[in-house]
Amino acid sequence: MTGHWESTGIRQRIDADKLPDTPEYNPISQEHCWIIIVTYRYNPDVAEPILDRDIMLFGPRVGCLFCEKPYSHLLRHRRCPGEPK
Repeated sequence: MTGHWESTGIRQRIDADKLPDTPEYNPISQEHCWIIIVTYRYNPDVAEPILDRDIMLFGPRVGCLFCEKPYSHLLRHRRCPGEPK
């Protein structure tokens, strides 16, 4: 997956307690849960890091939260086994 990433310069705070719960796998629908992962370098000496391309290690990567397989057009139409194989 490729894309153009640009910082808006706007700081956003995220309250971890207000984030939704992790979805659970549904064995009836067997749907994938596609997620996008971007990895940043973390410096514990910085009180409020800005997540921009200067500290980005890699990303974005798209994969299924449940089966942990990378996204593909073929896998998109297959049922999710619900766990890594």
